[in-house]
Amino acid sequence: MSLIKPLVSIPQTSHSDPYTRPFAQPWRLLLLSALGPMFNGVLLFRMGSFEVTLPHLLLGVATVSVFVSSRRVNSRLAFICVAMILIQVCHALISGFIVESEWWKSFGQFVTYSTCFILLTGFKIDRNTSIRAASWTAKLGIFLGGISIIQFILFTFDVPAYLPDTWRVSGVFDPFAATYRYGGFSPAMGLATEPSIQALGLVTLLACLLYFGGIGSVSNRRVWILSVITLLGAVVLSFSLTGIVLAGALILTSLLFLRVGRRLVLILFMIGIGLGIFGGGIVDPIRSRLLIASQGADNSTQIRVVAAFRLLFAPSSSFETFLFGTGLGMEMRDMEVYQAIYSDVSLRSREWDSIKIHNIFTAVRILTGWIGLLLYIILWWKVLRPLTKNFGLYTPLFAFVFISNFASGYYLTPYFWSMMALMVALRRFPLRHKSKQTDRLTTAGQLNKT
Repeated sequence: MSLIKPLVSIPQTSHSDPYTRPFAQPWRLLLLSALGPMFNGVLLFRMGSFEVTLPHLLLGVATVSVFVSSRRVNSRLAFICVAMILIQVCHALISGFIVESEWWKSFGQFVTYSTCFILLTGFKIDRNTSIRAASWTAKLGIFLGGISIIQFILFTFDVPAYLPDTWRVSGVFDPFAATYRYGGFSPAMGLATEPSIQALGLVTLLACLLYFGGIGSVSNRRVWILSVITLLGAVVLSFSLTGIVLAGALILTSLLFLRVGRRLVLILFMIGIGLGIFGGGIVDPIRSRLLIASQGADNSTQIRVVAAFRLLFAPSSSFETFLFGTGLGMEMRDMEVYQAIYSDVSLRSREWDSIKIHNIFTAVRILTGWIGLLLYIILWWKVLRPLTKNFGLYTPLFAFVFISNFASGYYLTPYFWSMMALMVALRRFPLRHKSKQTDRLTTAGQLNKT
């Protein structure tokens, strides 16, 4: 009798499990909430200067759905979030800005989103549900990616295929005003506020699809392949360098570590033929922007990547801000540091009255200090650590999390916390696809028996 136990086990499905019943799947709401960047341009209503968007509604509904179905939380993740909240409250009391309205706005968002995250961590599903989730995700990818492609086609015919101003948040990107950056094309942006944010949502969906393909939850390979092709095409048509780099990293890690290599090679081959036949000048502006960015001559890249990375290690104005940060919503306390770095990096002059940090690590370090950044890294470690047992299967997810943290600054947003909760849910998916290590152990066990 072999003493070697399988690393991958498939739990038996219980007919009483609420997640196996049709339409009782909080997974769908959680995924839609994590895809929030694709819908963050949709305005529901305003509360003073605060704009309530569709991602806020999705996060709330997903949280209620999961909590009603599960009523479980991850105590370790909850402890870290509570520690982060208490440290910020103590810092605000000691520094005296607890009466500041800007602090309360940001702190209220942080408490709300982190509480939703804590409740969402109780989500747990079985193997049958994971197969249905994979099928639904593939169809969703075709639908959302297809919308972006259709929108791009309409833009080329000068059709304003976006939401009316009354339904959109303020400061939405105008796809017709920036065609000079994209070789005369208007980039697809879906229902997002700008193309790069739309691309981030598309890549999030792509990461889920590659994960499902790796663990063997895909029941219809043709639909899966079509979905991946559609999403990659939509990312390209967004002309987002961040989205293209993220998608490329996911494809590369999937080819190296997952058993979806043949399918991905086929997909890339088909995309290459399609771009060669129908691409026209679409690839040229992307290639040009990548070349300019690599030479350090692209202002957007300098602001989003270089300035944000330099700011991560910039000296703080005081020992207090070094340890605890400026405080949530209190970025003005170190505005001189921001202005000095951004003015030095930027390739054109502008007013620095509002600086957006496109790096979550930097945003956390600035707002909550090195102590807050340490807790943030511990939080992610607790989220991702269980995945290291089958590292190869989850490598695309690791790549997505790492790069997206360096490519965006969406810390106080509903979809960021939904994305973290989605990682917790994904790590609980029962694996049907055996890792190479499992195959070797099984083979060794059979030899021992012989």
